[in-house]
Order: sequence, then structure tokens, then C-alpha cells
Amino acid sequence: MSTRIFKEDTITIALLYNYMATRDMLLSAEKVNEFDRIVDANLEEMNSKANIVYPLDNTKLIYFTSWDEVGNQYYILKPDFDEEKAIEDYIYRRHYDVTIASQKENALDLLGLKLEDGKIQIKKNKVRKLLFNKK
Repeated sequence: MSTRIFKEDTITIALLYNYMATRDMLLSAEKVNEFDRIVDANLEEMNSKANIVYPLDNTKLIYFTSWDEVGNQYYILKPDFDEEKAIEDYIYRRHYDVTIASQKENALDLLGLKLEDGKIQIKKNKVRKLLFNKK
């Protein structure tokens, strides 16, 4: 299967969805890599004409990569990112098929999220886990 969207864009979209729903700025690379694979598969299944091929400027990325002490990789939103601009650039200005593919149930479910009433929200079971872990 060919890639229809740059992985850097998929990483950013996953981080934004997670942030919009949870205000958490971090996701595991493992989870984001699977999200990327699912979004590409959804685009293929949709027979999408989306084929994002343009020069990528890594200096404009709104996230960075980090590893924990045991080598697990994470993507983290930069603390000073402009949420409104990022949502506009990565969600509203992308090919519409990318938004559809990234908001399908199978993609959002992987992140513990759902689309309800046009908003990205935490799935109920994830809310329980977050509350339980804070005790």
C-alpha cells in the first residue's frame, strides 16, 4: 500500500485530536504509527484522490520526539504551539478525505477517542482509566 499522507502530518493530526479531547500533549510513537497505518488504509478504502506530495519543512513542526528511560518513543506537542493555527492548517486546510479518514471510528478508537456531535471527545472507557489513574 502506498502512503497518501506524510507521516509528520499524521503525527500532528493524532496529537491535535488527542489534545482537543484531553488537553494531553503526548502520545506514544507506537500508537501514532498504528494511527498512520489506519488513516492510509482508510484513504485506500475510500479510493481517495488525496495524495499529499509537497515539500515538508521540518522547522515548522509543532511537535518533537522524545524517549523515556527504557527507550519508548513519544511525540509531544511543543508547549508554545498555536492551537487555532494548527487546527486550521492540519485539519481544515488538508484534503477533505484526510479529515474523513482520520476521523473514522477505527482511527479515533485507536487513540481512545470518538467523534460525537462534530467534536472529538474521549471515549467513556478512557475517561474512567484517566480518573482511576489519578487517584
